[in-house]
Amino acid sequence: MINCYEIYAGLNDKDEKRQLFSTDIAEKAVKTYLQNNFEGSTLAISKGLYKHENGQRVTENTIVIKLLDAPENNVITLCEYLKKLLNQESIMLQKTAANVSFI
Repeated sequence: MINCYEIYAGLNDKDEKRQLFSTDIAEKAVKTYLQNNFEGSTLAISKGLYKHENGQRVTENTIVIKLLDAPENNVITLCEYLKKLLNQESIMLQKTAANVSFI
């Protein structure tokens, strides 16, 4: 069993409540960080859906990153980087044990 990490980072600025820069620019910045700091990763753009505390329903572009067997301190550092880079209130990190095979 190895650790599998999934990270979800929305692209709407926490203060402006809207996306301030293009998805392509955000994706390139995150891709560069991943290539420089991890042996391998999966990067995807998805649509995040949630409800604000005030009841407003929001859809936003979301970066999803999957990492296998990465050092946990590097994963936490990545989350902190994303939080600052994307001006987010929080970054969602899911950690699960996975039985992985390469066939």
